[in-house]
Amino acid sequence: MPNRSNSTSPIAIRAAHYAAWLLACATFPLIWMGGLVTTYSAGMAVPDWPRTHGDNMFLYPLGSWLTVWDVFLEHGHRLLGSLVGLVTIALAALLWFRDKRPAMWWLAGVALVGVCLQGVLGGLRVVGSKIFETEIFWTPAPVFLSVAAALLVLTVQAVPAGQSGRRQLRVWLRAAVVSVLFGALAWFGIAAVEDRLFLAKVHGCTAPMFFALAASAVAATSSRWVGDSPPTETPRARRIQCLTSLGAAAIYVQIVLGANLRHVAPDAAPWWFTLWVWLHVIVACGIVLLIVWQYLAARRHAGDQPVLQRRISLMAGLFSLQLALGITTWITNYGWPLWFTQNFVAVEYTVVAESFWQVLSTTAHVGVGSLCLATATSAALWSKRLLIPPSKVLGVEKDGAKKAQATPRKRHRK
Repeated sequence: MPNRSNSTSPIAIRAAHYAAWLLACATFPLIWMGGLVTTYSAGMAVPDWPRTHGDNMFLYPLGSWLTVWDVFLEHGHRLLGSLVGLVTIALAALLWFRDKRPAMWWLAGVALVGVCLQGVLGGLRVVGSKIFETEIFWTPAPVFLSVAAALLVLTVQAVPAGQSGRRQLRVWLRAAVVSVLFGALAWFGIAAVEDRLFLAKVHGCTAPMFFALAASAVAATSSRWVGDSPPTETPRARRIQCLTSLGAAAIYVQIVLGANLRHVAPDAAPWWFTLWVWLHVIVACGIVLLIVWQYLAARRHAGDQPVLQRRISLMAGLFSLQLALGITTWITNYGWPLWFTQNFVAVEYTVVAESFWQVLSTTAHVGVGSLCLATATSAALWSKRLLIPPSKVLGVEKDGAKKAQATPRKRHRK
């Protein structure tokens, strides 16, 4: 076991910081490549996984890879994903063995589990239907998971001798609830794997989350973060921290809504598409208000923290670009809105499937959205690192002063 009691060396922190940057820089083009795969519907260009047309993925002939465009996209997406996985393993090893902060050990573990989960989700999108061609609802797997979960709960919470009957009944009821939940999740998971659109949505929503995790590792391993620079005391620290956290959460909700909008089932009712569009627009307006609010609050109450101000300013610029890309994506995919052409300018535009501008705007909208989430997550983390309410520092002194004032002075008798 590594000796984690010693202080973290600057060389180890610098190596982890470089690895985190490499992970973030490799994840961003991976998201772009995934967006291209979805835009061109190239996910089934390679019908097997983890092999590529029967060959080892890393030994697939270069000529066969570069000849067909769809194969180039899907196979390149897999190779980039493998690179991200290897860099994640290296970063996790550096953080586990060289970093003394427990939070970083957890971050390394979550990153490792996340990259494995993302790879499995991508593979299930390809081979999921082949695995579950049989009538899975009659298989004993969900029942087995339910019984195993109930036995696990009963084992962990074994009823000691002499306990009351009510206590025993409570434990048995808890085991039954866990058993039912595991069974429901098992059946739901099997049904979800059979639904490729559901897997596509989950796969598209977890990728930006992993990118935000890589951005968090970049921030937490930087020299400014691990240094001894004290945070700024401001009475609006909690408000700024709350605004930045809400901004990151709202952007992720927007990404989830965008994934549902992009992967609407062909046989779905038309009102589903309308619902996702309006929710996408409403949440975008809310994000604009949150960004303006936190930008003004940071300028007024965190003026001596340029690191935080730069990230909030970058997020404002990126989301402005994201709004422009969203409008462009709508025009290149669905044409100009009818209310605009009838009331303002009669613009004619012919939608061409998989045209250059349609592919560029749609994929850029996906990539910049992930970049907005990573920047918002970094801003939220830096607000917690650089800002602190005065009560946290002066609370003890204020309490002591109040007690001193409240204590009556004793009169000395002669």
